[in-house]
Amino acid sequence: MRRHTKIVQISGFKGVLIVLFVASCLAAGFIVFPAILSMNLWNFVSEKTYVIPQINFIQGLLLWAI
Repeated sequence: MRRHTKIVQISGFKGVLIVLFVASCLAAGFIVFPAILSMNLWNFVSEKTYVIPQINFIQGLLLWAI
């Protein structure tokens, strides 16, 4: 059994705000930004080649999920 386990306690409105802030930062960093980046890269290639259609944000999100 681990003796030096640290437990983080979330209490009050400030704790909830911190949790929401951390969750939104993680979502922006690992989901939204790569989806926008993949969408922009896809659309850049689409404009240069005229072979593939352009995609929107939801399709960029699906491309990032693949």
